[in-house]
Amino acid sequence: MIYFGKLSRKHRSHPNVFFDLIRKNEKFGIAKIKAKHLPLSKNKISINEVEAVREFFRSGVYHEIDYTDRDFYLKGQEWRTDDEQRKLRTWKYFCKRVWMTEDFLKTGKLKHPICVYWVPKVNTGISDLHIIDDDFSPYIDDIENGEWRVSNGFGRAVFLGFHMKDEDEVTVAAFNTFGKSLEYEKVFLKDEDFIEYFEEGNLLNITLNWGTAIPYVNASLANKVNEISTDYHRRIHQWFKSTEIKSNVKLSYFNLQPPNSFQRRKIKGSVELKFTDSLLHIDKETGKYKNPMLDYKLVKACQLLPLIDKNNSFYQDDDFTIKYTPY
Repeated sequence: MIYFGKLSRKHRSHPNVFFDLIRKNEKFGIAKIKAKHLPLSKNKISINEVEAVREFFRSGVYHEIDYTDRDFYLKGQEWRTDDEQRKLRTWKYFCKRVWMTEDFLKTGKLKHPICVYWVPKVNTGISDLHIIDDDFSPYIDDIENGEWRVSNGFGRAVFLGFHMKDEDEVTVAAFNTFGKSLEYEKVFLKDEDFIEYFEEGNLLNITLNWGTAIPYVNASLANKVNEISTDYHRRIHQWFKSTEIKSNVKLSYFNLQPPNSFQRRKIKGSVELKFTDSLLHIDKETGKYKNPMLDYKLVKACQLLPLIDKNNSFYQDDDFTIKYTPY
């Protein structure tokens, strides 16, 4: 008997263990799925995402940080009770987003795809799901009726929402629970397949759920995040010191206007961030912007701003443009 629990414990696994646990008709591999079929959080943003950007331009952009220095930037969970560590992680989070944006603009995809798995629609009114010999017919009428969910890469899924239109195809690492039909570009069949795609040092994790082993992979690239974030923080800092920001939105709204005490180098140029008028309506009573989409678009724009310079001088979104002018 296999019990379908809600969410079981997660643990690292060896590919051989994973392949022993899954059903014969289930596969894990690289595929393309249209953005409209994925939970990419399009056109909505959490307050944490917004505050991460504001916090970076409030304080982080004025420093050069070495995230690889363990004495300065602690790993582990101590940061949860330490405001300074929480702030540093917020800064690093923004630098990671700029890094992801630059990679995405070059290739049109993420270097490390999000991991997704299929969840079929279960008949209503059933609270306890027990199956014998993989007979799930009393509970699921149609395996093809359901939704894709993210098993790893929730932040990257939000990031993809900024850039992908509904009909765009997103490269994902997908697990077809119960054998849901899906055309794969590459199916992982052995340990070497994971190494070839995710590089040496990747970690395969599984969640025991839905009567099978739901997989996701942490790529070896994760080990380089602190080093790469350090490089991007330095680049953003130098860009901010030599670039003037202009906009038809109040720069103070996202802390994009530096204080007079900030020592700039010689200004090399300016970026003009211009939003459509529909995003800029102001509530006459509160004096605040009314359109909730403005925050969403500003978060995206701020991740793009440090990448706009003389070598990459223009970017156009449906609701804003960024243009660089050298001095």
